[in-house]
Amino acid sequence: MFVGLMKSTLVVGTLFLMACGGGSSSDTSAVSSEIAIATSTPTEVPPTPTPTEIPPTPTEPPPTLTPTEAPPGSTPTPTPVIANTTIDTFGFALTVDGEVDVESSGLTEELANSNDGILSFEYAESDVFLIWFAEQNINLDNVLADTYTLFADEGVDSTLMSEGDSIVDTQPSKYLTFVTKDDSGKSQGGGIIGSWQCPSGSVFSLAVTASDPTTLQVRFKRLLDNFTCEQ
Repeated sequence: MFVGLMKSTLVVGTLFLMACGGGSSSDTSAVSSEIAIATSTPTEVPPTPTPTEIPPTPTEPPPTLTPTEAPPGSTPTPTPVIANTTIDTFGFALTVDGEVDVESSGLTEELANSNDGILSFEYAESDVFLIWFAEQNINLDNVLADTYTLFADEGVDSTLMSEGDSIVDTQPSKYLTFVTKDDSGKSQGGGIIGSWQCPSGSVFSLAVTASDPTTLQVRFKRLLDNFTCEQ
């Protein structure tokens, strides 16, 4: 193998000298350099590295909202309970909003009972009177007139304003309204009177007076709505 390589080298050298006309050694060196450059293996440029992609930052899920809890040791504020006054010891039931001081007396006897009586109390800037008695055959118009007379005191000018029909615990009822003035003509407010009869035979007459017309109407209607006949 070595002999073959030498022969090949001699042949290449001879052909080179013949082509160059046997030039000088300097020319030979230059040519040899060119051959060396030409035959040298080109240096491969390393491939440009592909930039590594930065993975996206994972999005954190929004925090779960936790219901607000009362601080340890704290006591929730209770909802205040509004007390009512219920009158149910005379054969009927009447519920009054709030606590009221009720006074009672009888018509034919000293104490009120299921047969007859009168109640009176102050109810949210109004004065209330409830009269009842037992009567089978009664004219509600006459009951209204008699009750109105009780409020026509001396020194007070009462004037009837209107009349109408209503319902109290499914029973027919009649009512009238009036205004009052003193001797100087100054308004003293007004009142509403309503009368009805329950199936038991007891007749009732409710009178409410107040200085403010709106207060008067609201209190009167509220009392009628909260009244119940007891069989």
